[in-house]
Amino acid sequence: MKPIVFSSLCLLFIGWQAPAIAPSSGGKTPPVASPKTTKKRSSNIVQGSILQLTAEMLTLHVGGGTETVRLSDQTHYWRNRQAVTRDAFKEGQTVIAHLRRFHGESQRLVVDLADLQSWRWLQHLRRDIVEATFESATEDQLQVRPNGTGADITYGLSSDTLWGIKGSQVPANPFHTGDQVWIVPRTRSDGSMLARAVADTHHQALLLKEQLATTLRGKIVAVDSQAHTFVLQTELGERRTLNTPTPSDATHERASRLKTLEANELKPGLLVTVHLQHKRDGTVLVRSVTLQTSKRRQK
Repeated sequence: MKPIVFSSLCLLFIGWQAPAIAPSSGGKTPPVASPKTTKKRSSNIVQGSILQLTAEMLTLHVGGGTETVRLSDQTHYWRNRQAVTRDAFKEGQTVIAHLRRFHGESQRLVVDLADLQSWRWLQHLRRDIVEATFESATEDQLQVRPNGTGADITYGLSSDTLWGIKGSQVPANPFHTGDQVWIVPRTRSDGSMLARAVADTHHQALLLKEQLATTLRGKIVAVDSQAHTFVLQTELGERRTLNTPTPSDATHERASRLKTLEANELKPGLLVTVHLQHKRDGTVLVRSVTLQTSKRRQK
């Protein structure tokens, strides 16, 4: 019996064949499909060297390739920490291009073109509280000279711009030529800069910035369940009286965030993060209150 069993097994192995790939109609075996590669999304901040510069187009050598982008009347040019014209740039120079893509356009538009030094300086003017000498102001523009530079910079003004002097907020511009001011900036979509707040001290500028923030961190020091309010002592030491979030808002936030507190869970002594919504009429709504993470509390 054993020889018969062994012979049967051998026949089974010999008779087995791997499944063949069916040839195509042309008689050729179809190639194995390779996995698709996902194209990495281009950054809107590009560093490269200028290959060609015309009145309407800029071609940059970026990494191992090139990119051609559009220039327009709205493009801002910066060199040696000053606003300049397009003629200040030459082929071969290394630059930073801040790009923006408009819907339906195949080529991106240059919002800012700057040398490396000017780009770092420009980022400071747009993101940080800026100390400067007040030059002049109109209804919609503020002219200042940032400390350490010899260039005048223009910030936009709006009806929402906050003004602070001598520890108080005032309704209109109180400054004169030569005054030292601190500016809380914001960048518009077209690359221009807006002054969200202007103050006479750095601390006052921080307070105004905190007033404009959509997120506040601090400690609950009092809760009034009948008035539906609570008092938050912020990280800057200010006390803000805020309305407790409505059940509908809290339920919506709870679906997307952990450790969201209901109104009846707010207690004095809790370290929290308050998420705010600023209305056009000036009112501030509390969207949600969340417990600060243990990592945040240890700082």
